[in-house]
Amino acid sequence: MLSWKIKPINCYPIISKMSMKDRCGKLETFQMNIKRGEIWLVTLDPMISTEMRNTRPVVVISSNALAILPMRLVAPVTGWKDIFENNLWHIKIVPDRKNKLDRLSAVDLFQIRCMETKQFINRIGMIPHYTMKDIAKAAALLIEYEK
Repeated sequence: MLSWKIKPINCYPIISKMSMKDRCGKLETFQMNIKRGEIWLVTLDPMISTEMRNTRPVVVISSNALAILPMRLVAPVTGWKDIFENNLWHIKIVPDRKNKLDRLSAVDLFQIRCMETKQFINRIGMIPHYTMKDIAKAAALLIEYEK
């Protein structure tokens, strides 16, 4: 008799369940734990396959309180350019051991989007809380949010 087990990544709340068959043809169920402030490599291809073609890093900006949903609000990470310096929607990220980026980068808040958790490939690193505050402030300015 076959028995399918859920393999939790850690002790955080359930975020989403998906079948590994979508990724590599194996019948195995697991939980993805995708949290705010993490940098993930995601696929932008509409169909998930074992051959990942169009991938890019993103920063998860949605609240962990919405973790039960199978989607996350993300902002793409791009290479830093000096012309970004005065743009309020580009937040600079200096590479370090925690974020594990290999070059000076920027979070592009003008390209915020919602992505399904099945498009997340693997966790790259983590953004510090003070940078996440800058990201939240910039996003609020973009939509002219006032307290």
